[in-house]
Amino acid sequence: MKIDAGLTAKGEFSLSGYSTDDGWTVRGRIVNATNDLALATSLFSGSGAVWTLKIPKVTTAAYAAGTYTLQLIAIDPDDSEEYPVYSEPLTVSGAGMVDLRTNNEIVLEQLRTVIRAKSTKDYESMSIDGQSITRLSWDDILKAEKTFARRVADERRTAGGGSQIKNLQVGFSS
Repeated sequence: MKIDAGLTAKGEFSLSGYSTDDGWTVRGRIVNATNDLALATSLFSGSGAVWTLKIPKVTTAAYAAGTYTLQLIAIDPDDSEEYPVYSEPLTVSGAGMVDLRTNNEIVLEQLRTVIRAKSTKDYESMSIDGQSITRLSWDDILKAEKTFARRVADERRTAGGGSQIKNLQVGFSS
């Protein structure tokens, strides 16, 4: 089995003799020399002797890349005894590949990429194969960049515990 950190992981296992119809439940572990990660029974669902493991992406995002062993443990419905019933190699890859930026940060980066490209070579409009294509003007792109830069600054300020209230200058005249 392979898990890509930051993506939902799903696996299906046939565990004959450990059927949901008979009241069995399953839990698991992901282990290597330095980690022992518990997989709660709530991550498993079953139909008969076929069990499905589903690990949400928010959980896999914290997994360190490496080689592990996936171990499944069946829990007897009568006396709560636990039995190791399945083991297989497991690879976790892509750790650290999760984009943790906000949508505003992503849009701001894309706008700045457009500005860099536009500063070297660009056309306001063009015609290709009889179809007219019009692009945003410099003013529109720069206005959007300023708006998203402000939004990102606001997000960072509030994430750091700052106030959402902005300074407001008031003038009085007589």
